Formats: sequence, structure tokens, C-alpha cells
Amino acid sequence: MERDKQGEVAYFIRFEERELGGSKTYFARLQCVDGRQFDATRIGEDAEFRASLCEIQTC
Repeated sequence: MERDKQGEVAYFIRFEERELGGSKTYFARLQCVDGRQFDATRIGEDAEFRASLCEIQTC
């Protein structure tokens, strides 16, 4: 996270582990020390998390 999004993770808001198509899948929401929040996913044990910035959504 620090390397890709230039932020330091302060804590995890939510973390889930599920079985999807025979692979463990991980979902997380985390917050950086600067207040930004990211959603992150990972499929499998060895893959890196892919993170995207949580932004305001409008309908």
C-alpha cells in the first residue's frame, strides 16, 4: 500500500475472507494515517492486494 498509493495504513475498518470459485478471496477497507480510505481485494494466498480509493458516489 505504501509503495502503490503513497500512504501509510493506520488500521483496517473491515476485513472479510470468503471462498469464491475454489479460491480464498479477501475484501478489506482500510484507512491511511492521512484519512484516505481504500477498498482492497485479493484472490488467493500469494497475490498482492489491489486497492482503489473510496470516493463519493452519486446517483
